[in-house]
Amino acid sequence: MSSIIPQSTVAVTVAAILANTAITSHALGRIAESGNVTPNGALLSFRGVTAGVGNFGALSFGFDAVYSRNTNNIVIYAAGDFSISPFSTFKKRGKGRFVGDWAIGPIWNLKNAKSFGGVGASAKWPSKAFHLLCRMGAIRSGPIWGYACQSRKLSINRQGTTIGFGFSGFSNSSTAFMSLSRGTDISSSIVGWGSQLYDVNLNERIKRIAKAVSLIKDIGELTRELMRLNNAR
Repeated sequence: MSSIIPQSTVAVTVAAILANTAITSHALGRIAESGNVTPNGALLSFRGVTAGVGNFGALSFGFDAVYSRNTNNIVIYAAGDFSISPFSTFKKRGKGRFVGDWAIGPIWNLKNAKSFGGVGASAKWPSKAFHLLCRMGAIRSGPIWGYACQSRKLSINRQGTTIGFGFSGFSNSSTAFMSLSRGTDISSSIVGWGSQLYDVNLNERIKRIAKAVSLIKDIGELTRELMRLNNAR
């Protein structure tokens, strides 16, 4: 087995599992303490992942689009992450060392879309290997090898999706989110940040669209009236 996966990769896998467990627990705790089962926001993110930072990590850059149900607006952030990603050094099938991934999911405890920015963390679990993780019960060598082998295969072949949990901010009132993404690597984004780029107020946009539609209707009615008067001559 050691000829398939280096011992160092397994060690980083253990570190990623421990970090993911802590991040997931914190995110679920924030969701539970929000006092509302229904999410009050939504997240759409895209990351371009540069693989292979050393032998254990990955850098990613992209954007997050955050919708707040409370204020009915969308804020777009420039975002970046450094992640513990044990399989980032393996070349993806049909891909180079730069891979694009997306994620979408609900957000809890979101006061407004602008409160999502800043420093946060997220954890990603390969959905097809999730059952192996649930059967571990404890960090033991046998299950870790099985999880590492399955995750490595998924990572190289780009098969399946990942289930994500994360939070923005480290206070008790921080936002928390879940996500479904296209990626296949287990990873712990231990340093993530977001900086606001653009704010779209949907209420204002809807009002502008309504005014434009009303203006078009008025122009149409005026045109029809002028045509009627012209035909009456």
